[in-house]
Amino acid sequence: MSKKILLIDDDENIREFLGGFLKDLGYEIEEAARLQEALTKLEQRLPDLVLLDVNLPDARGSEGLKKVRAISPNLKVLMVTGDADSQLEEETKTLGALGYLTKPFLMEEIQKMLEFHLKD
Repeated sequence: MSKKILLIDDDENIREFLGGFLKDLGYEIEEAARLQEALTKLEQRLPDLVLLDVNLPDARGSEGLKKVRAISPNLKVLMVTGDADSQLEEETKTLGALGYLTKPFLMEEIQKMLEFHLKD
């Protein structure tokens, strides 16, 4: 059975490109453009991993991660951002994020991170 990833990003192009790449790797992808939409999906069915954009229209910084953690404290979450911010990266890791992916993506990096964190 394929692993399920919830991709949360307000940029439709990112969701389309990254989602397509991940589907080609064999992952089942669900998408959300806003945090509230993602939280509703998380309450219905938990994925194996979440890719969470740091800057969403309805959540900024670590706020989104805190809300995801409120639903499922042990859910695997990788943060995604277009702006490298070492303070925010440290804060999200303290809150339980597995790592930080910076746009533009290196697809090999994403693939390796997912293989590592989603191995059986």
